[in-house]
Amino acid sequence: MKIITANYKDLEKHNFWIKIFRIFSVPLLNNLPSSLIKKIMKRSNRDAADVVDNVGSAKAMEVIYAKYKNKPFSEGFVRGITNIFWHHFLSQPKGLRNRLKIVQNVIEREVENIIDHKESREVIKILTVGGWSGRSVMHPLYKIIKEHNYKNVKIFNLDKSTQSITLSKQAAKEYNMRNNFEWINDDAKNIKSLFSDDSMDIIEMIGLLDYLSEEQGIQIIKQIYNILKKGGVFIVSNIHPNSEMSFIYKTGWPKLYYRTPEQIADILEESGFFLENGEIVIEPLKNHIIAVIKK
Repeated sequence: MKIITANYKDLEKHNFWIKIFRIFSVPLLNNLPSSLIKKIMKRSNRDAADVVDNVGSAKAMEVIYAKYKNKPFSEGFVRGITNIFWHHFLSQPKGLRNRLKIVQNVIEREVENIIDHKESREVIKILTVGGWSGRSVMHPLYKIIKEHNYKNVKIFNLDKSTQSITLSKQAAKEYNMRNNFEWINDDAKNIKSLFSDDSMDIIEMIGLLDYLSEEQGIQIIKQIYNILKKGGVFIVSNIHPNSEMSFIYKTGWPKLYYRTPEQIADILEESGFFLENGEIVIEPLKNHIIAVIKK
């Protein structure tokens, strides 16, 4: 598989001064006791407290994604400074937002490609597996529906978390896309029993593989391969080994399986995909990788 580093102009990076500061701050955070890290985050500002209180959940992800909407100094100067630190001086929040932008860009590109090549305005079917709030598909599809007036898009959001589904329904209401969605509260390992073979144009699984062993990941992706149409696109991400792994663990985040591009390629190949049909995109901070592959 071809491996590239994403270089969109709106992706987040660290400037020179942040890089200098991180020489001291990252080792410090990695070596602080877990109890102290949680106490500092809970007392520093609302966003950090919400993440600690909801580690590994859709709500924690929404806090990180919503950085652009928050007002850092609304709770005072000190809390504003700590808000900026947690959102800007750590790689993990920036990397997650970069991942979201890359996936949104890929989905927009692939849906537009389908529209350009369809002979009729048949329904485009998209499945998001463990899709959190579903923002990775909502934004690009909202844009496409508005620009192309192409409303024949159906998104299936499969998630075993009722909190994720609730947040997704709220987000869909914001985008006026509730009629385009169908929510399924079930486990990803049951995909084969929920959808017919060769039925989906695009399937994305962003973030879920982080929590799955190789065996579990292959079991699910094999099912994804079966329900994907010939020529359909599968988008999957995984967290990459990075300098903040110890700190993330100490925040109380559930166990994560860190993987390299080569390991992701092995999982995809074992699941039935041909590697020459895909590419792996690395976000600029190298905290997350996104594989895009066709059946």
